[in-house]
Amino acid sequence: MGARSRLGVCILGLAVVAAANPYETISLRNIFHLAPPKQEVSKPGDVVKPPPDIKISGVAAFGSHKWVLLTKADPGKAPRHLLMREGEKDGSLEVIEVDELAAVVKVRAGDELLELKLATNSVPKIDLATQRFVNDHTRAHELHQRREALRIARERAEAERLQATPTTPETQPHSPAEEAILESER
Repeated sequence: MGARSRLGVCILGLAVVAAANPYETISLRNIFHLAPPKQEVSKPGDVVKPPPDIKISGVAAFGSHKWVLLTKADPGKAPRHLLMREGEKDGSLEVIEVDELAAVVKVRAGDELLELKLATNSVPKIDLATQRFVNDHTRAHELHQRREALRIARERAEAERLQATPTTPETQPHSPAEEAILESER
């Protein structure tokens, strides 16, 4: 095979490749020094849990005992109020050190060591008017729920009573106008 025929076969091969994907040659040259995408696949056992939200409600010292009042809010759960001494553990939460004068507490939450300050990590205070509004609203909501439950119970009892009594033309319920006509006939 001659040089010309080999050159013709190469050109023909490049033309076939270029016809399939004309931009393939650009990615092969990699003039922008692009790196292939990294395939990061998470394992089924890897579950990332956010750390619990821990707030300080207060700090106290009685003699040699130092206490801290904490509010721990796990994601998706109601907040828990804890009263813990220095060195005490509650699950993955451990109080390492309490400085009652500076109002600073060092806690270990899981593998993390946290330094919580009463000035910056405290539970937000609610003013009296807002607290009163929330309490009134809660009471009104509970009263409404009780009234609705009683109404539903009355309606069910009435429906069961009506289903239990046989209905004949004389015992069928009448409208107020029909009742007045029946009374006048008696």
